[in-house]
Order: sequence, then structure tokens, then C-alpha cells
Amino acid sequence: ETHKIGVLILGIFTLMVGVSARAGAFFIFPMLVLWAGWAFRGQNKYSFRLAGIILLTVLAAFLLTNTIYPRLVVEPGNQTFGSFSYMLYGQVEGGSGWHSAIKDLQTRDPEVVLRATAQNFLAHPTSLLIGIAKSYRDFFIPGEPGVFSFYSPRGNSAVQIFLWLAGLALLIWGGVVLIKERALSTSSLWLACFFGVFLSIPFLPPVDGGRRFYASTMPFFFILPTIAISSIFPKMQHQIKDNISDRHVHNTAVLLILLTIIAPLIILNLSTAPTIPEITCPINQEPFAVEVHSGIYIDLVNNDEMSSCGYAPEICLSDFEANGTEKNIDDFYMELLAQAHSADSTIRVFPANDMVNDRLVFFLGTTDQLQSNRDAPLVTGCATEIEIQTQNRPGIYKIETSSTDFATQ
Repeated sequence: ETHKIGVLILGIFTLMVGVSARAGAFFIFPMLVLWAGWAFRGQNKYSFRLAGIILLTVLAAFLLTNTIYPRLVVEPGNQTFGSFSYMLYGQVEGGSGWHSAIKDLQTRDPEVVLRATAQNFLAHPTSLLIGIAKSYRDFFIPGEPGVFSFYSPRGNSAVQIFLWLAGLALLIWGGVVLIKERALSTSSLWLACFFGVFLSIPFLPPVDGGRRFYASTMPFFFILPTIAISSIFPKMQHQIKDNISDRHVHNTAVLLILLTIIAPLIILNLSTAPTIPEITCPINQEPFAVEVHSGIYIDLVNNDEMSSCGYAPEICLSDFEANGTEKNIDDFYMELLAQAHSADSTIRVFPANDMVNDRLVFFLGTTDQLQSNRDAPLVTGCATEIEIQTQNRPGIYKIETSSTDFATQ
């Protein structure tokens, strides 16, 4: 039993890293706490001692990955889960989406958004129930945001509807099978994790980001259709051999944690900041220094050079303009379009820390001004700052002059 508890603790730490990397279905952890007290109850009706141990494990894992660790690797001033307030505002507004906070309040300040959320909830509490209902509707119906959606250029085709119905039926069937077998610890585990994902849906509304929020916990959701298929073809269960030992799984989990948590700290501490030369700029221009590496930028290719675009990082300007989803509220996006249309050549855009002023900005310039050079990645020069007021995003540094000649590492 001690070994199994140790494995559970390792699993919780591994899952916490995954769910924290892309904020996901956090309600899975309270369900695991409740399940642990029942699964390891021994001769008792429930083990509050074990549930307490797992609760402390969850809290420790959360604090480590979401409070202590960010302070070691994130620039001061940034907030963990800062977008949570936008989501909550959208839900309180009846499921209007996270962008409604920015559109209505003209700010990205989480504290301002949270205060407005509380005021709106007190004024119209039933709107939150509407937002919750919309979340479950969008999650389970066919179509782009739904969990059982399948890509089709023709929208909801007959094949899509059939696959959606089949997936929904298998999900219900698998749930019934697990409820009947709930006395088994594995069956109750799958049920607990599934309900953890299910309870998280209102806090991860599909209108905000589709299915991607659930990536780290999807195995616990799709285990139900898998169980259903397994019950339909019971003979196939005996044909599947488990060739991977538990030890290999545990070692892999430890390796993933080390690569995700420890390796970045080592790289950060071993790296040395480049020496920034003195930069003199005209009035109304800002000195800057930035490292340009391959893979951190996109190039917006204008219409005259369309033959050379279509695959990242070369993005066709016409595609970038046609597929913008927030044209009416995102002045940052509109500014990029304006700069790209006014330029005579391809422009390069990427976010990075300006090493002179030590703050995050978006750099915008030609490919010649922001060249990616593996041997000398440091680019220095002067830029005009374009402030983005409505979105409260980092400003844009429009490169006026740049050089790599006098940059030293």
C-alpha cells in the first residue's frame, strides 16, 4: 500500500505540471483527494488521514509549480493565470467570452476586471448560470468548440453528426460500465477523474479556447469511450499485452518532471547576459538590444511576394488579415496590419525582452533590420515606440536603425 501511495503522489506531481503548463481542468485534483480517501480506506468507511496526505500533496505541488517556480524563471510583474479574471468576467456576463472584459472595460488589468466581475455578479447573479449552461452546451454539441468535433470543410456534415452521436453514446455507455464496477479502485479512479474534468468545464468555457484547455487531462475523459468499446469486444482485452513495466512508467514521469522543471532552471543559471554597448538615439526614439533567434518570429509577407509565403514563419499578409478573429476589439492587431500594409517589404514581428529597458515589447521591423544570426544573435539600435492603449498590451518597437557590428557577447 505504501508503494501505491508513493505512485499516486508521483502521478499527482506529474499531472500538476501538465495542467499548470496550460491551465486546465484543476477540479480533477479535489476529486483525486476524495477518491484517495475511499480507495485506501482499508477496513474503515473512509480514510481521512490518506485524503489529508493527498490534499497536502496537491497543495504542495500547486505552490511549487505555480507560485515558487514562476518567481525563479518569470520576469517580475507578470502574473500566474492572469487571464482567469477575463474568463470569469465572460461567464458572469452570460458566457460572452474572455474578450468581452477587454472590450467592455478597455483594460487588461486583472484586478480591475475582477472588481467589475464581482459588481456584475451581484447585479445579475443568474447570468453566471447562463454562462455555465452555455459552456456545457458548447462542449458537448457538434461543431468546432465541441469535444466530439471532427474537421470538415463543409461544416457539420452527415459523417460528423454520426461520429458525434457515436462518441456521445460511447461516453454514456462507458460511464454506465464504470458505475457498475465502481467497487474496483481503477473504475472509481476513472470516474473521479472524469467528474473532475466535467466540473471544470464552466471554468474552461469552449468559447474562450475550444478544446485545447483540456489537453493534459483528455485521457481521463476519453477513457470512458474506451471502456465502452472494451465492453463490446471483451475478447480483445486478452489480446492486448502490457509490455511496459510500471518501473519504466515511473522513470518516465520523473524524467518529464526534471526536463520541465529542473532543466530550465539549469539553463537559465548557466546562461550569461550579453554585454550591451552604449546606444545613442535621436529624440523620441528608444535604444534597444534584443537577441533574434530562429523560431521566435513570424514574417508577414506582402502581396508582391506571395509566392514565398504560406508556411511558418512566412505568413501571407492576406491570410493574416483574412483570419483575424478580433478585428473590432484588438487595436494591436490593427496596428500590425497598418504597419504591414505601409511597408514596402516583408516585416518581422516577435515579442521579446528589451535588454536596455528590461521590459517586454513587440519588435517590428524588416527582415534586414532584425536578422537571425546564429553566431551573433544580438541586435541593437533605435526604435519608435507605438503604444497600445486599448488592449493594455506591451508596446510595439518599430525599428528605425539596427546593427550587429558593435554588439558583443
